[in-house]
Amino acid sequence: MTRRNGIPADSLELLLDTICNTFGGIIFIALLVVVLLMISGKREDPRSLTRDVVNAADAKDQLESLLRLKDRLESSLEKQSRVVSTLTQEDRSQNLATYQYELARNSQLEAEISVLKEQIGQSQKEDEEIARRMKELRSKQATIEEQSTQLQQSLAQQKSARRKTLRMPVVRSAGQKQEITVVIQFNRLYFWHRYSPDGNKEGLNWDDFLVLSENAEGVVTSPNPNCGLPVEGTSESQLQMVQSLKRFRPSNSYLAIVVRPDSYGSFQHFRNAAVASGFEYRLIPATSEDRFVDRGGKGGFVQ
Repeated sequence: MTRRNGIPADSLELLLDTICNTFGGIIFIALLVVVLLMISGKREDPRSLTRDVVNAADAKDQLESLLRLKDRLESSLEKQSRVVSTLTQEDRSQNLATYQYELARNSQLEAEISVLKEQIGQSQKEDEEIARRMKELRSKQATIEEQSTQLQQSLAQQKSARRKTLRMPVVRSAGQKQEITVVIQFNRLYFWHRYSPDGNKEGLNWDDFLVLSENAEGVVTSPNPNCGLPVEGTSESQLQMVQSLKRFRPSNSYLAIVVRPDSYGSFQHFRNAAVASGFEYRLIPATSEDRFVDRGGKGGFVQ
């Protein structure tokens, strides 16, 4: 089948051309077979000839059917050609451009969809990570709150354990009273002087103090760490301190208590024993470098 001049080929036209050529070849072969049968000089028996006549009739029918199909295909091709001929070159170019644009737009949309899917997947992962961290933070917050509650309870218990009943210092009252000088150092109690059983002063206490030096101004002494009475909160220590004060009478004596820095914590134990025995006292906090001088007399103890 010849192609019309001036009409560009497309896929439909090529398909129809191929089909028509195929049918034309089939018809040609069928005609060739019929001609060969007619010119063959072989004599056949009547039955064979009858079969050949029948086959020839069938072939003729098939040929007519194929010719009709060819006519229909040519008619359809003619219609398609007329439709194609009505399209100008500009329309075809515009349709091609539109197709290419739509194809490019489709590719772009697919790429955007792919990017959006990746972003959605990443967002889901981030949301899951945020949810996991929030769960961890809530767990840590609960733990911290529990620890804070425990610490507050522990602090309250410690405060309660450390809470003590404070007794105000009993200051020496007016009037003439004998001053009994005691030194609290090394967490031990030292009486600076020796006293008789009835409370009279009998000089320096050489038993509990060590002589460091001696000059024209006097004798420099220091408590002996291995002597004196232990100042503790035990009942035994309290009893010993109360017994040591029994030779004095609160009515005519008061205590001058020198406390060194290493025994500030022990002072309260002796104070409790002194107040329980009814004594007034004068508290003299002292540093480790402070020196005290005994000038003699009842109230001659000075710093």
